[in-house]
Amino acid sequence: MRRPCGKQRTGAVIVEAAFVLPIVLLFLLGVVDYGRFLLTLHVVDNAAREGAAYAAKHTSAVVLGGTTYGNATSDVTSAIQFPPGRPATQRPGNLGLPVGQSGE
Repeated sequence: MRRPCGKQRTGAVIVEAAFVLPIVLLFLLGVVDYGRFLLTLHVVDNAAREGAAYAAKHTSAVVLGGTTYGNATSDVTSAIQFPPGRPATQRPGNLGLPVGQSGE
């Protein structure tokens, strides 16, 4: 006696799904995780931009809870004018000439 074709196929579908489903789920979760990475990258980029804009616009001292924390832009301004990686002779306003000589 022969079995009906539909009953034989039921076991094969389960085996095929067991092989394909982990690969599909891995791909989908990878896409979701990459989307979360891009979201985090975007949030950090915007936060850095907003922090720099705030530091550039607010030049007065910062007062939090009655405590004054000094000039908010002094460190930013000095970092822009005197970058830590450049030698003193290459900084703006310094020609690197010995005292007593002119730049002519």
